[in-house]
Amino acid sequence: MKKLAWGLILWGTFHAWGQTLPQLTLSDAVRQGLQQGPQSAILANVLSTSRLTVEAAGAHRLFSMTGNLNYGLSDSAGDALVVARTNPILPPLSTVTGYGQSGTTLSNTPIPQTLGGTLSAVSAGTSLATTASRTFQQYQDGSSTDYGSLGVNLSQTVWDGYPGGQSQATVDSDQIQYQNAILTNRANRISQVFGIEQAYYNLASAQENLDLLKKTLEQRQKQYDVVKINVQVSKATQVDLEQAAANLHAAQVGLQGGQVTLEVSRMTLSALIGRPADAVYRVESPPMPALPVSSYQQAWETALAHRVEPQEYALSKQAALLNKTLVLAQNGITATVTGGMNYGFDLYHNTSAVTFTAGAKIGLPTIDAGATSLAAKISDEQVALSQLQTAQWRANLTATLTNDWNQVIVKKQNWQVAIENAQVLKKLLDVAEIQWHMGTNTLSNYLTAEVYLTNGQLAALSAKIAAQLAVLQLMQDMGVEEKL
Repeated sequence: MKKLAWGLILWGTFHAWGQTLPQLTLSDAVRQGLQQGPQSAILANVLSTSRLTVEAAGAHRLFSMTGNLNYGLSDSAGDALVVARTNPILPPLSTVTGYGQSGTTLSNTPIPQTLGGTLSAVSAGTSLATTASRTFQQYQDGSSTDYGSLGVNLSQTVWDGYPGGQSQATVDSDQIQYQNAILTNRANRISQVFGIEQAYYNLASAQENLDLLKKTLEQRQKQYDVVKINVQVSKATQVDLEQAAANLHAAQVGLQGGQVTLEVSRMTLSALIGRPADAVYRVESPPMPALPVSSYQQAWETALAHRVEPQEYALSKQAALLNKTLVLAQNGITATVTGGMNYGFDLYHNTSAVTFTAGAKIGLPTIDAGATSLAAKISDEQVALSQLQTAQWRANLTATLTNDWNQVIVKKQNWQVAIENAQVLKKLLDVAEIQWHMGTNTLSNYLTAEVYLTNGQLAALSAKIAAQLAVLQLMQDMGVEEKL
């Protein structure tokens, strides 16, 4: 059963690997991730929300208008019976009136109906309101009154302590938030691209590992068969056969682990680029990423030019200064002028009158128990904090880039050493095989040399992916955005 299970696993691996699978290039993977990856949708949503917030604040500041229409009917006739009838008023509208009747006396209480409305417009410190109303009253004795009014009132804030008006502060604040969202979006996009590239390189490495493990298994199966035949003709010992069997088993386990690593690596990349988790495909073997700089100093200068943190700290400082200005404005001197006109008319008595109003209001700060001063100090502390954060970031960046640069150098050297070591192990294996056939070396030494070679080749592949990822990490920390 154990041999059957291993056979099914290996058959499935070879069968799937032997099929011609669709190839995915690195540029296509990054492009798919940016277009249909889940992270891209999240970033686009956040940026769109911030942009709409700025537009909404600006639109509200420019102009807003509200209006309402109301109609009121007051019915009061004591305990009398009320009968309704319709009288025309301001065609095509009509009003409902009523009269009361009782057994002894008739009430002469008026039943007023009022039709009115207001229209208000506000724009950046300017307020304009128009009102209109008409009231009609019908009395029990048949008499009536009909009067109304039209009015226009204007209010203009001359100075509220903030350039452009305090409503502009909301627009300015939202604009800062939007600029910060753009920077954050850019940083997240760079991180997203390098995340896709790292997953791509890991999958390519897993493919190379599996190819090597597959060849290793085939070779060790042949070795086991050869040793088994040599045992039968007394040219090899039982210990040699056990060693060959152990090597074969190790190759089977290694291949199984390599297949799992491949599937997990492919699922990771698929999740980043918006492909189904069970998608099956191969990736092209990518070359070593090319560094856009040739020295640590160039890497440092590139990071200063491309990283978004300095701009984010500058925006934080700008927001703190804006908040301080607004706090002082809200508790500072304000000046407002008002003016209005009202026209009233009485159709019953055929009279009218016009009234004009004008005024000015000056607001002076009194006592606020130090709240304004404390709020201003908080803004000053936030400005100082942004400056401290900038200095700390530069120090951290120096350490990060120094480590990244040295890691690239060391890991590339380790990769070269691993390649040279694998080449030496291949020569030692060839010598051991020749010596075994000549009878000057043991079969056990030959089998051991083969294991050493496989381990050396796997180590070279591990050193290769480590060097590739080190280069990608340096490029990401430099803030270099990929150009597809």
